[in-house]
Amino acid sequence: MNTKPTSTNTESNRQHGGQILKFGLAVGLAALVAIGGLALLVNIMEHKQDAKNPFFRVVELTDDTEDPAVWGKNFPVQYDAYLKTVDQVRTKYGGSDALPKTPTQADPRSIIAQSKIEEDPRLKKMWQVMRSRLISARNAATPSCWTTRRLPAGKPNPNPAPA
Repeated sequence: MNTKPTSTNTESNRQHGGQILKFGLAVGLAALVAIGGLALLVNIMEHKQDAKNPFFRVVELTDDTEDPAVWGKNFPVQYDAYLKTVDQVRTKYGGSDALPKTPTQADPRSIIAQSKIEEDPRLKKMWQVMRSRLISARNAATPSCWTTRRLPAGKPNPNPAPA
């Protein structure tokens, strides 16, 4: 009996071993792809569950809840920003007024603005033109826009501008 391996025997063993290696790599790669796909699906499902509750509910809110303090229990950061805007403190520059303020003669802002208009001739001319346009637009029975004053030929203007 000849126990020496022949060259054809070793080549077939190598081919057979190479095929087993390729098959093992293919199975391992398929297993990795399957595990990766399952991990992706689990991650997607977790995100869907998290999206159902976008914040931690401390208090149940309805459409009728108007008190900002109640909303502030669920949204503390936004409530803190809201409280900063509600804080109405008069500043030395006149900011943070809760009610609109009409300037009076005692208001330094109106005096400064008036003195600037009187000093600069360009501002004075601009103010006169603006005031005349405002007064004429207020007193005119027709619209102050030139495009709306135009009427088709032959039709009289029902609201002629005062002379």
